[in-house]
This record gives sequence, structure tokens and C-alpha cells, in this order.
Amino acid sequence: SKDTPGLQCEHSISGRAIEKDTGTPVSGLPVALRQGERIIAQCETGSQGTFAFPEVADGHYELCFDARAPAILAKYFMPTEQQTVDIVIAGRDTDDLVILLYPASSISGIVVNDIGAPVPSASLHLRHYDRAILKPDTISDASGQFVFRGLWPDNYYFLVAEARGYCTVELPGLSADRGKPSDGVIVRL
Repeated sequence: SKDTPGLQCEHSISGRAIEKDTGTPVSGLPVALRQGERIIAQCETGSQGTFAFPEVADGHYELCFDARAPAILAKYFMPTEQQTVDIVIAGRDTDDLVILLYPASSISGIVVNDIGAPVPSASLHLRHYDRAILKPDTISDASGQFVFRGLWPDNYYFLVAEARGYCTVELPGLSADRGKPSDGVIVRL
């Protein structure tokens, strides 16, 4: 970076983030340039999905993309293994990187009791069909509503719900279709 003494900063790292299926630019994706544990620079992708880190010295770096940012998570999914990219700068620029994000799905609904009244503060866990925990738990709000965003599309999930004073309920076979939310799931405790 400019303020690091003794480093020649004459190269750049740049690229763009796009939606895989449509090529639509993805704006607002936080990007960090790291060297070891140190963050060298940070930015967000612009309106055309572009990002750039000018004046980068030779060396080994990691580009880290924060797909958990609320604006990104609401629309896109990025597999964990693609959220960090190793870059080696050795005498030349690294430009025209293309970072792919997938249209995300979501599952949302309401938790109710046996007479249909909302159940606030129910704990919900979403698991992939192989029963691995996929997403962090969420809690139903005061009106019993819940949502899981940023789901890998075209998959099936199990939803497990529990609340104090109720039996645990599991809903198998919930689908998250490509780019389409699964709204209106009713979890009856």
C-alpha cells in the first residue's frame, strides 16, 4: 500500500463480480485484500460489479469476498470455498478476474401453535438433506415470522423448529429453487 515504507507498489489487482446465470453485475460485495493475517486494503464492488486494488507490490495475497453482507445475502449465494482467492503478484498486474455469484434462494414462513397463534422466539435450524447444519440458527420474531436467506439453489432442506413448552418439529423436503423464495412455510408446533 502507499503507506508501507520500502515497498514498490506498481501492480494492480482488479476484476468484477457477476451473477453466474445472467452476467448481471453484482454491486456492494465487500472485498478485502489480505497478506497473511493483515488486511492491506478493502473496497466494495461498484455499480458495474468492478473492484480494483491499485499499487500492489509483488507478493502472495488473498482476495476475500464477504458474501454474508446483508445486501448480497438477500440476493446471492457464494460457496464458501469461492470466498477466498489466492493471488500471486510477480512482476505484472492481475486484472480481469471474474467472480461468480449464484442467484440465491430463501425459505421463510411462520411458526404457529396448534390453534394457529404465532409462536415468537422459536429456534429454527436449517439442515441440508444429509443432515449437516447448513445455516446459522434463526429465531422467529414477535409475530412468529422467520427467514433463511442466501441458500444454495435447487436443493432440499430439513427445517427443525423448537420452542419452550412445545415438542420439536421437523419439516423435511423443503425446496429452495433457483432465485425463487419458498415463502409461506407454516411450522406448526
